[in-house]
Amino acid sequence: MGKPWGRLYGGTRNHRKIKILAERLPNLWTYWYVLIDLAIEIDDEGWIYVSPGVPYTMKELAKELRLYRESQVITLTDTLHKLGMITLCDKGLLLNSFAERNFISDNSTPRVQKYREKQKANTPKETDTKRFSNVSETPQSRTDTETDTEQKGASPKKSNGDARPAFSCSHFELPQEYIDSLIKDYPGLDRALLFRELGRMNDWLTDNPKKHQRRANGHLKNPRAFIRNWIERMEIQPIRERPTPTKKTFDPSCPRCQGRGLYESGKMPDDSPAYKTCDCEASNGPAAN
Repeated sequence: MGKPWGRLYGGTRNHRKIKILAERLPNLWTYWYVLIDLAIEIDDEGWIYVSPGVPYTMKELAKELRLYRESQVITLTDTLHKLGMITLCDKGLLLNSFAERNFISDNSTPRVQKYREKQKANTPKETDTKRFSNVSETPQSRTDTETDTEQKGASPKKSNGDARPAFSCSHFELPQEYIDSLIKDYPGLDRALLFRELGRMNDWLTDNPKKHQRRANGHLKNPRAFIRNWIERMEIQPIRERPTPTKKTFDPSCPRCQGRGLYESGKMPDDSPAYKTCDCEASNGPAAN
């Protein structure tokens, strides 16, 4: 039997989620295609594991993807999970849309011919995350109260988990409002440059874990101060309000300038008159000579 193969449609780099992934992880986003290749090689409807029932650890997956640090895989899989592109569970890692884009008819092995029966039996359960400890969000089941509310036509309440960060790594998370404020405050900073530098900050913090104070979850205690200091060390300064210049009023009774502000102080090399700015100033008192 020949090697398994899969489909990769042209233009996937312009898919909405892929573009967001590239903005958040400019140095890691292409490893999504390496995960697709690994899923094709395993040939089990998008699942990635060492063997059936034995999922990869993050360290093992880093080695499989040829990444240097385990933290890079944690950052990658955490972001993919938040974007809804993968599912992490006790069976392994599942590429969520793999089966939709790689049809059963593409492969005629007996195992794949039973796809529809296995699909129901292998619905992933996201209750066991012992080997994938980086999962930060677990889909919650809909309660009977929420169902009754929707049936009555009322809007269900939004949970705090609905707001997802615009940038997330193992050291900090940033909402979209803060990203926008940075771009507004620093005129030399555009979105592409900002996300590139956020990726470099993530790498630096990973390499220097004891440089800054951390919370219990490993995030920085003062991430915004760290980010602004980093940007300003790039010699990108914030917009600062400049004081409104006040126009100086000269003393009309000044014997040198008669209130014009300039007085003749000599001759230029071409014999034309040379002028200087007078140091007098209008006041309510007597004019200063």
